[in-house]
Amino acid sequence: MARLEDARNARIGSYHANAGTKMLQQKGYQVVVSVNHEASLRNLMAGRLDYWLAGRYTALALIANANALDKVVPALVVDQFPMYLACNPQTNELTLKKLEAAFQQLSQDGTFVAIDKHYDNWLPSRGR
Repeated sequence: MARLEDARNARIGSYHANAGTKMLQQKGYQVVVSVNHEASLRNLMAGRLDYWLAGRYTALALIANANALDKVVPALVVDQFPMYLACNPQTNELTLKKLEAAFQQLSQDGTFVAIDKHYDNWLPSRGR
C-alpha cells in the first residue's frame, strides 16, 4: 500500500481508545473497533480485517508474542500522533514546569529522535 487512500474500502481494525481510530472514522474509513489490540491482531490473522492500525512498538510486541513475525508486516505509516504524560492533579506546579522544560530540552537536542532510532530494529523476546 503506497498511501492511506489505497485502503479506502478496506476493513481496518483498531482499538477503541486509539487516537488513530477517531482520525480514520472522521475521514470516512471503515474501522472495525475492538476492545483491545490483541483482538484486532487476532481478527487480522483470521482474515476478518484487511489492515490493523496500531503503534509501532505495541504492534511489534504483540506480533512477536503471537509468533507471527513472518505473517504480519507493516503496510504503511499512517500518521504520527502526539503523546501525553498524565500527572496527578495534585502534582506540584514546580515539578510540572521542570518536567515540561526537560521534555522540551529532549525534543530540541535530538534525544527523542536518537531514542526512537535506537529502537528502530527492536523486537521483543520470543520467549515470553
